[in-house]
Amino acid sequence: MKKQASLIKLLTAFIAVLVSLAITTPVAHAKAHRRAGIDVSSYQESSEQFFRTKYSQGARFAIVKLGGSGGFEGYHYQNPKASQQLAMAQKVGMDVGGYYWGQFGGSTTDAKRHAKFAVFDAKKFGLVKGSVIALDYEDGASASVSANTTAILAFMKSVKSQGYKPLLYSGAYYLKVHTDRNRISKSFKNALWVASYATMNPVTKPDYNYFPSMEQVAIWQYSPSWYGVDANVELLKGTMDKLGSVKHDVKVTKTTKNKAKTYTVKSGDSWDSIAKKYGMDANQLAKLNKKTTKSMLQPGDKLKLVGTINNDAKPVKAKTVAVKKLGKGKEHWQVRLINSKGKYTNRYVKQGSRWLTTKSKQTSKGKAYLIGKDLYVLAKFVK
Repeated sequence: MKKQASLIKLLTAFIAVLVSLAITTPVAHAKAHRRAGIDVSSYQESSEQFFRTKYSQGARFAIVKLGGSGGFEGYHYQNPKASQQLAMAQKVGMDVGGYYWGQFGGSTTDAKRHAKFAVFDAKKFGLVKGSVIALDYEDGASASVSANTTAILAFMKSVKSQGYKPLLYSGAYYLKVHTDRNRISKSFKNALWVASYATMNPVTKPDYNYFPSMEQVAIWQYSPSWYGVDANVELLKGTMDKLGSVKHDVKVTKTTKNKAKTYTVKSGDSWDSIAKKYGMDANQLAKLNKKTTKSMLQPGDKLKLVGTINNDAKPVKAKTVAVKKLGKGKEHWQVRLINSKGKYTNRYVKQGSRWLTTKSKQTSKGKAYLIGKDLYVLAKFVK
C-alpha cells in the first residue's frame, strides 16, 4: 500500500508538472495581452490595399522578411518588396519589424556576417533603429546545441549593438532540440517568437489550448493560413507596439547585381516583369518614374532603376462610412458607385453596409469617399 501510495503521489506530481508546463507564464501573458499580426515575404503583395485588408481583418503589426543567407537563400538574398511592404504596413496603422533567414548552423563567424547583412538590409529598406529584427533560425543547425546557441547569441548581440531589437524565431520543436533556450533567455529576456500549429487548415483565431509549453514566448505564430498569410499573436506588450517605424524617404535600388541605372522598355514588358528582372518592387519602380503600375508602358520609354522616393509610409487613419437607408419603397435598391472621374460604374453597394475609407474627393457629382480601387461612394448616400 505504501508503494502504491508513493506511486500515486509520483503520478500526481508528474501530472502537476505537465499542467504547469501547459499553463506557464506565457499563457498568462496571452490572456492579458493578445494582439494579432502577420509576417510576410516576397510571396505576398506589397500594395496598400493588401495591408489595409489585413488591418480590417484584425492585424495590428507586420513583420517583413528583409533577406537571408545560407541554404537556398544563397550568399545574401534581399526581399525586393521589403521596403514597400514595410511602408504600406505602417501607412495603414500597423507596427512594423523585420526578420532575416540565418542558416549558419553553429558558426559564430557566419552568424556575425549574417547579422551585418540583416542590419544592412534593415537600413536599406528604411527600418529605423529600435525596430525588431528577428533571426529566422529553422534549418541547418549543427549537431552541437552549445555551438548553435553561441552562434545565435552572436547574431542577436550584433543586431543589438547596431541599435535594433533582436528576437529569435523558430518552430517549437526545433528550438527544443537544437538550442539552449535558458542561455538565450538569460541574455535576451522574452525574445522568443515561436511557431506551433494546431492545424494546417485555415483558421481565424488562435487555439490557446495548443499554446507551446515554453517560457518567455513574446510572439506566437499559431497558423500558416490566416486569410492567406501567417498568423501571429503578440503576447507581451512592448514587443512590437510603438517601437518599429519606417523612414519616409528611401533609396530605391536593385537587389540584383546588374549595374544598369536605366532601362529601355521593350515590346511585351510590364511593370512586374521589369521589376522582377532587376529584383525591385513594381510599385516603387513606378513611383521612382513618377507613375503608377496602372500607367501604360510604351516601347522606347526609358525608366530609372535607382533613386530616392517618398514611400508614403506616413500613417493614414481610416474611418468608417455607412450607406444610408433610402427610405420607404426603396428597401431593395442598391447604391451605384462612381470612379475617380465622376462616372458611374457597374458596381453597387447595399443600403446599411459599412466601409473603411482613407480618402475623399470632389467629383462632378459631388463629394465622394474611396472604398475600393477607383470605386467611390457619393457622400450624399452615406452617414
